[in-house]
Amino acid sequence: MPEEQERFHNAVAAMLNSVMFENWLRFYFLREDEVSEGKYVLSIAIPEKALDRIRERFFEFYPMAEELNGIYAEMPRACVASVGLMRRVPFTQSIGCACTGEVRGKNWDALYQLCEQRLKAAQTAGGDQICSK
Repeated sequence: MPEEQERFHNAVAAMLNSVMFENWLRFYFLREDEVSEGKYVLSIAIPEKALDRIRERFFEFYPMAEELNGIYAEMPRACVASVGLMRRVPFTQSIGCACTGEVRGKNWDALYQLCEQRLKAAQTAGGDQICSK
């Protein structure tokens, strides 16, 4: 496999592992809290014992688990990620990625703008690719 193709393959595999891990966190630890009468927010509430096990067994994903623990309630927008893994329907996809470490503080708008810029760059470059820089 050519080096560029292998790097792309590895990046996609790492991204899919992260998406699957986040979905696993949501499946087991998603919580709905009532903030006022009839108004609810979702958050991820990972017990300390579970965080310890994640740190031991899935150390590469521990920072994600730690950051997502309780964070949904702070998000100003609904964020939903879904992957059609069960259907196995071939499709093309362009993705713009950014990390919270690339913006100051928990500035969600700046993070979304960075993702949108990178998505546009991926689409402008011909689509069907991931842009993370």
